Amino acid sequence: MAIELRNKYPDVIVGVDLSGDARVNSLKEYYPSLQKAKENGLKVALHFAEENDPSEIEFVLNSCSTGTFKPDRVGHCTHLIPDFLSLFADLKIPSEICLSSNVKCGSVKSYERHHLKEFYEKNLPLCICTDDKGVFSCSSSDEHFRAMQLLGLGKQEMYLQSVKCIDFIFSDESTKQVLRTQMQKMKNETLNT
Repeated sequence: MAIELRNKYPDVIVGVDLSGDARVNSLKEYYPSLQKAKENGLKVALHFAEENDPSEIEFVLNSCSTGTFKPDRVGHCTHLIPDFLSLFADLKIPSEICLSSNVKCGSVKSYERHHLKEFYEKNLPLCICTDDKGVFSCSSSDEHFRAMQLLGLGKQEMYLQSVKCIDFIFSDESTKQVLRTQMQKMKNETLNT
């Protein structure tokens, strides 16, 4: 269905996101569909390592390493540390980091013990995200502010981290450049007020 809709609305449908309750099904079951999506020009994001399931984590990382299948972005990654972090770091897959979601769902014990710190220190590609702002009662601004506190970042450093995220969106380079220009314009306006 996503392929059909992408063909009909190529400026609207750009990718698929596999998410849901990670305790119910295995990612392995969905790999043929995800591969078909990629083969047909769709980007793929998937919630990954949200549960402590070493066999599933190994399956995904081995698929990436062998070139069998590599998602364009992953979400959560809460159970990569310590066993799988080195291999994951080598793959350079952008991560959607959802602080409040991870803490409120219990996949991370506290904000202070969140893996964001280690990902940031290792310079892994990441975006600060909300996951579901309605369910987790958070906004993008809340999550960015929380990340600034956890990482000890100033406004300029958080701005630069946010601009990097544009590289990871599922869009063409001209759209990314428009977004970079808009971000710079907003930054300039903020500094002048």
